[in-house]
Amino acid sequence: MSRGQRLLAGLLVVQLVILLLLRAPWAGGSVKEHPLLPALAGMTPERLEIADGQGATMSLERDKGAWVLASPRGYPVTAGKADQLIQSVEHITVRRPVATSPRHHAALKVDDHDFERRLRLWPAAAGDKPAVELYVGTSPSATTTHIRVGGKNDVYETTGLTAFGLPADPTWWIERTLAPGAAQATTISLRNRSGSLTLAKTGNQWKLTSPAAHAALDTTGVATLGQTLSSLVIDRPAAEGDPHQQGLADPEAVVVFSGAPGVAADTVRIGGLVTGRPGERYVARSGFAWAVEVSQASAGRAVDASLASLTRKLEPAKKPGAPKPAAAGAKK
Repeated sequence: MSRGQRLLAGLLVVQLVILLLLRAPWAGGSVKEHPLLPALAGMTPERLEIADGQGATMSLERDKGAWVLASPRGYPVTAGKADQLIQSVEHITVRRPVATSPRHHAALKVDDHDFERRLRLWPAAAGDKPAVELYVGTSPSATTTHIRVGGKNDVYETTGLTAFGLPADPTWWIERTLAPGAAQATTISLRNRSGSLTLAKTGNQWKLTSPAAHAALDTTGVATLGQTLSSLVIDRPAAEGDPHQQGLADPEAVVVFSGAPGVAADTVRIGGLVTGRPGERYVARSGFAWAVEVSQASAGRAVDASLASLTRKLEPAKKPGAPKPAAAGAKK
């Protein structure tokens, strides 16, 4: 063995020894997986806040055991979403930190003022300071995310929680369907400033049953109207306001969905355009205490619908033997 080969062999032995020392328990190279937030196991959160780092903040709170939006206060949240998130956070486990210095926080998007998401949790009767503060940052891969506990410097890579799974938009947390029985309804009754219409569903096709059309009916337009009304969705909860100012006390249109098996009829009132957002209309549903916003592109169909709008214009019939109109530019 040459002198160079002996030198390379010696370097290899040194590298192996260093690697073994780093993996030894006393060197901290092997750290058992442990809960990131052990205190959360013994806490029942009563308030939850998510910020997206761009200025948007969304808060939930418990009301009689159920989660609701903090604004508009009391608006119901889809059952199970908040509890599922809390359980996911409670089950986060980590090993060694990937960074221990604050100088890395901004680059990993877990800084106090530069983050992808910030999650805060408060127990009952808590003050302004949250019991849990978690910063969720960049994702080095599809399955891992950088996170940091507020007030600490250590940054970890973990699975099971991403910025995408922490939406600060309240719309994500609510039920988007406007009327529960609309999709299965077999009759739609519509009343607006132009009059009244009734649509009935035969198979998968909507047909106009009242009033009777005295001209060629636009069957495609009728089908589109029925499909649009039966699939109205909520864009967002409306801010608390006066029903008179929102146009809901004297609505532009009233739609009644009926005939869904085992579901009571739903009455939907469509009001005015939302102030500052002309692409949205105020809408309210019977049995539901909160006004919502629905796209003008869909809710406006109920406001504008009329028998005339669903009737095709017919060309006047030609009399037998009537001369054909002269072509443009023809000599007289």
